[in-house]
Amino acid sequence: MDDKILPKSIGGGEFSPAQLSSVQDDLCDKLDSLHSKYGLSVKPSSMLRGAVFVTQKELRNNSDWMTQAANSLREILYPFYSKEIKNIPSNKKNILEEYGSVRATDDKLIQEMGRVYGLLNGLAHHGNIKKNNVDLSKFSPEDFEKLFIDFESVMLKALSRQLDIHQQVDKIITSKEIEIDASDIKDLINLNFDTHQYFFFKADNRWLKWLWKNGFLEIVKEKGKDENQFSYTLPELQYLVNISEKDPTGVVDIILQVPVSKENFNPEVVSRFLWICGSLAADQVARIVSKIRDEKWIQLMRRFNNFGFEYEKMLEKLFEAKDWSNLLVLAEAVLAIYPKKDVTEEENEYETDNPFYFKDLRQIKVFEYLVSVDDKNLEKFLGLVLDVMKKIIPSEKRKNKSKFFEIADSVGFYDVDFFTLEFDDERHLSYRDDVKNIATTMKKLVQRMIEKNQSNPKNVRKVYEKYVDTLPLSQTMWRFRLFVLAQRPDVFKEELKKAFFEFFEKEESYELILGAEYDQALKKGFSILSNDEKRQYVEKVVDFFGKKREDQTDEKWHKHKGREMLACVYSELTEEERNNAEKILKGKIEKEFNPEPSIVSGMAGCIASKGPISLEDLQKISVPEVVVKLSNEWTPENLRKMDTERDFMNPLNADGMGNLLKQDIAQRFDLYVSNAELFFDREKLDQHYTYSFFQGVCDVLRQNKFQENVNLEKILSLVEKIIESDEKESLPKDEKRRERFDTWVAGWNSVYYAMSDVVKELLGEGKDKALIDFSVYRERLLAIIKYLLSHGSPDEENNMKEDGNDPFSVAINSVRGRAFQSFVLFTYRDGDSFAKDAEVKISDDVKKIYEKILDKEKTYAIMFLYGHYLPSFYYRDKKWITKLTSNIFSEDAENHDLYIAAWEGYISANIYGDMFSEFKNLYERAIKLNPNSYTKRKYFRELDDGLATHLALAYVHFPDFSIDSELFKLFWGTSNAKRHEEFISFVGRHAISRDGALKFIQENKIDIKNIKKLWDWTLNNVVDREVFVGFGFWMDKEQNVFGNSKWLADHLGRTLEKSKGEINWDYGLIKSLPALAEQAPEETLRILKAYLLDHCLNKPESFRNSIYVDDFLSAFNVLYKNGDDDMKLKIYELINELILKGGSRFWKLKEVIENSKIKK
Repeated sequence: MDDKILPKSIGGGEFSPAQLSSVQDDLCDKLDSLHSKYGLSVKPSSMLRGAVFVTQKELRNNSDWMTQAANSLREILYPFYSKEIKNIPSNKKNILEEYGSVRATDDKLIQEMGRVYGLLNGLAHHGNIKKNNVDLSKFSPEDFEKLFIDFESVMLKALSRQLDIHQQVDKIITSKEIEIDASDIKDLINLNFDTHQYFFFKADNRWLKWLWKNGFLEIVKEKGKDENQFSYTLPELQYLVNISEKDPTGVVDIILQVPVSKENFNPEVVSRFLWICGSLAADQVARIVSKIRDEKWIQLMRRFNNFGFEYEKMLEKLFEAKDWSNLLVLAEAVLAIYPKKDVTEEENEYETDNPFYFKDLRQIKVFEYLVSVDDKNLEKFLGLVLDVMKKIIPSEKRKNKSKFFEIADSVGFYDVDFFTLEFDDERHLSYRDDVKNIATTMKKLVQRMIEKNQSNPKNVRKVYEKYVDTLPLSQTMWRFRLFVLAQRPDVFKEELKKAFFEFFEKEESYELILGAEYDQALKKGFSILSNDEKRQYVEKVVDFFGKKREDQTDEKWHKHKGREMLACVYSELTEEERNNAEKILKGKIEKEFNPEPSIVSGMAGCIASKGPISLEDLQKISVPEVVVKLSNEWTPENLRKMDTERDFMNPLNADGMGNLLKQDIAQRFDLYVSNAELFFDREKLDQHYTYSFFQGVCDVLRQNKFQENVNLEKILSLVEKIIESDEKESLPKDEKRRERFDTWVAGWNSVYYAMSDVVKELLGEGKDKALIDFSVYRERLLAIIKYLLSHGSPDEENNMKEDGNDPFSVAINSVRGRAFQSFVLFTYRDGDSFAKDAEVKISDDVKKIYEKILDKEKTYAIMFLYGHYLPSFYYRDKKWITKLTSNIFSEDAENHDLYIAAWEGYISANIYGDMFSEFKNLYERAIKLNPNSYTKRKYFRELDDGLATHLALAYVHFPDFSIDSELFKLFWGTSNAKRHEEFISFVGRHAISRDGALKFIQENKIDIKNIKKLWDWTLNNVVDREVFVGFGFWMDKEQNVFGNSKWLADHLGRTLEKSKGEINWDYGLIKSLPALAEQAPEETLRILKAYLLDHCLNKPESFRNSIYVDDFLSAFNVLYKNGDDDMKLKIYELINELILKGGSRFWKLKEVIENSKIKK
C-alpha cells in the first residue's frame, strides 16, 4: 500500500514479514512444544519464520540466503542431534515418545529426519564439515525448496499426536469426494488401533462401496483366533453395524458375499452379522435367511446361542410381512437339532440333553409364529415340525425293549396330556419346556389340518397316515396317536377299537395305558364301539384289574386304575356293570373323572409336609391325648404307612406332624408347658416330637408371646428328666433316620440343640432380664448348662474336616457351642446379683466350670468361643482371667492350633482399651507369627485381617497406641503387606468414608491430626505398593474430613503414584475429583495421570471396558477451563495419551479441548 503523504524515500524498497501457511503455523506450535519439554530457551517458531523470510524470492539476491535458511532450520533440530546437550535423550524414539508422537517407533521416519538434518547441517556450514554430503555448486534453489518441504513433512509426521491423527481422519472423511489413494488410507489406519477404530467410526455410508472394493473389509472373511470365545474388537464390523441403518441393502450385499463355514468361522463376525440382521426390514431379512440356514450359523454359534434375540426380531419381521416361505426357512434353521455325535466332552459335562441349539426357544417366539401360518402353507409348516420331532425321538431301538415299544422314549412327557396341552408362557425351567412346545405346535397344526379337511374323511385319514403314523413308535408318540385318533372317532373307529383292547391282548403292556391320553380317548371314542364290544371291554377291565395280587400296594393300584378306566366310560355302563365293578374293584366309580398325566405339571416349589390331622381338629384334643397319639398311631413309622397318596410335594410324615405341633404350641402354650414332662418317653415317644416340642416352646419364648402366669419351671423339669435318663443309660446315637422315613427326622443330637436354645431363651437372650426367676432357678440352670457343656458335639473330628465350616459356624451348630453361649448369658444374669462397684462379679462355681472345660477342651470351635467371649469374663474378674490367658492362648507347640482358634475368636470381637493395654503381649506374639504356621482350614475371620483391624481401631481410638509406640513399630516393621493394607483400609472405612463421618469423629473424640499423621508417615516410610492400594477409603472429599483440599489432593496424588494408580475403592476418589480440580488443579492432574494412565490402562481389556469416562469429564473441564496455557497443554497431552493408549472409551474427552487455541 502506498502512503502518498510521505516524501520520496531513498533505498532499495521494503519487504513484507514472512507469511506462514496454516501447516507451517501448526508446525511452529509443535516445535515450540517439543523444545519447551527440555527447557530450551530459543523458540524454534522464530527460527522457522526466519527461514521462511529469507527464502522469499525477492530476497534471493543475497547469495547466502540458502545457507542462512538452512542454518535456521538446522538450529531447530541441533539440540536433538548434539551430544553437548545432556538433558535430551540421545535416542530419537525416546524423544518422540515423550512428546507423544504416534510415529515414535517408525524407523524409516527417524532415518528421514537424519537425512534432512544432515543436508541442512552441510548447507549451514557451506559444505565445510566432515562427511559432507552437499555439493553447493550443484545444490539449486529448487533442491532447497524441496528440502524445505521435506523438513516440514518429516517434522509434521514426527510430531503428530493422536489428536492430530483424529483431525486428519475427520478431514478425509468429510471431504466431498473420495479422491484419496487406498495405500494412504492403509498407512493411516495401520498407525495404531485407535486410528483404525476411529476411521471406521467416522466413516459414513458414502464409503461403504469404496471400502469393500479396495479390500478394507476383507478381515471379516478371515477365521477367528478362537472359535470358543470372542469379544467385539473389529472396527470393520462395528462400521457395518452403524451403516446398516442407512444402507441396509449395501450391507446385506456385503454379508451375502462373505462365506461362513467351519473352515473360516469367526464367532465375532457371525454375531455382528446377526445383530445387523435383527435390525433389518423384512425384505432384507428375506434375502439372508437361506444363507443363515445353509451355512449353519446357528450350529457354528452353538456355544453362544443363549436366547437368540436377533432371531426373534427376524421372525417377527417376516411374520408381520406374512412372508411365510422365508419364515419357514428361518424356523427350520432355528429348530435345528443338535446331533449327539457333535457334543464335545466339555459340553456333555455342563449341558443337559437339550436337543436344540438354544436354551429358551420360547423367547424367540418361533412356536407362536408357526401355529399362525395361513392355510395355504399349513402343510409345509406341519411337515417341518414333524421332521423336528422325528429327530428328537431317537431312531435306534432301545436295549431294554418293552413288550410293545421298541423305540426309547427320550422325550419323557410324563407330565403331558396331549388333549389339554397348551403353550406355557409363564415358565421355562429347562429344555423340556421347548420340547413340549414343539409337541404343542405339532398338536395344533395337526388339529388345523383335520379341521381343514373335516368335510372329507379320506383326506383326514391321509393326514394321519402321512404325518402321524410315520412318527417313530415310542410311548409318547403312541399317546399322541391316541389324541389324533380321538379327534375323529367316526373316521378312526377300527384304530380306536384296536387301541382300547390291545392292552388286554398284550401281556403286561402297561405302557399302552399309562398317561392321560388312553383315558381321554376312552371318554371321546368309546361310544363308537358296538354294544357287544362295550360289554366285552367292561368285562375285561373288571377281570384284569380286579385280580387278587400278592403285593397289597400293587393290588390297590390296579383296582384304583380299573375304577379310573371305567369312570371314563361311566355313561356307557349299565347299573349292573357299575355295581359289580365297584364291588370287585373295591371303590366307587366316579361319574365326574378328569384324567391327569402320570406326573402332574407345576409341581416345582417347596415341599410342604403335612400331618394326619388339621390344626383345628388337633386343638380339640387335650395335650395328654396328643402325646398318646404321637406315641402310637402318629409315630413316624405309622405316618409313613398312612401316606398312601405319596404326594411328593405334600407328603404325610413326622416332619409335617412336628410342624403342626409347633403351631398348636404357639396357641396353647400354657397347656403344653404344664404337660411338658409328657414330651419325653424314650421307650414310646419318638425323639422327633421331643425336638418339635422344644422348638415350639423356643419360638414362643423368643417372641415373648405368653402370659406371666405360665409355669416355666416345667420346661426345666423336662430338660432334667432327659438328662437324668441319659446319665443312667446313654441315649442312642443318631441313626440314618432319613433313610428310614424318607424325610428329615430329628435325632437326640437335635434334641440337645433345642434344649440349649430353650435354656438361652429362659435366660432372656436379647432381653433385659431372664424370662424365668433366675434367683430361684439359678442352681438348676447352671447344672443343666454344665451337663450340656459335657456333650460330645462338637468332637475333635470337626477340627480338620477339609469341607468343614469355620470354628464359629461349627460352634453355633453344636450342642456345646450353644451351651457355651448359654453359659455366657448365665454369667450376665449372675453378675447382676453383685454390687455395681464390686471388683469381682462372677461366682466361684461358674469359674470352676469355665476352668474345667478349658483344661479338657480340644476343639477349635469351643476355643474360638473362649477367645470371642473373653471380654465378658475379663470384666467380671480381671485378675482371674489374666492368669488364665496362658491356658487360653497356649504357647505349647502341641496346642498351637487351639491357640490359633482362640486368637481368631478374640480378634473377631470388639476391642477394649484396657484389655488392649493388658494383652499387648498377645498382639506382639500375633505380629511375630509367621502366616505359614496358620492352621490350614476355613476361618470365620482371617487372622491377618483381624489383627490389622484391632490395631487400626486402637490407633484411631486409643491415644497410647501411636506412631511412636513400640507395638506400632513392631507391626509396621514386620513384613506383611496384607496386614498393612488392611490396617490402612480399615482406618478409612471406619473413620473417613463411613456415612456421617464427621459426626462419628466428633462423638468418638477421634483426633483427625493423628490420621493425617499416619498418612504422612506411610508416604515417607512404606515402600510396598500393595499397602497404598488400601488408601481407597481415605479418598473422600464429599464429607470433607480432612478440610484442606490442597493437602488432600497432594496426598492423593502421592499415594496413587506409589500404588501405580490402584486403590481398593475408587468411588470416593471419583466423586471428589471435580471439587479437587477447582481447589488443587496441579495435584488433581497428578491424580488423573496416576489413576487413568498408570492403573486403568495397565489393566486387562475387561477392566478397561468398565471405565466410565463421564465420571472424569467434569474434572477435566474444570482443569481446562480454569487453567493457564501451560495447564491447558498438559490436559491436551494427557487426553492425547489416553486416547492413544485407551482408544474409543476416551474419545469423549475431546469435548474438553475442542476449538482450542493452545500451543500444542
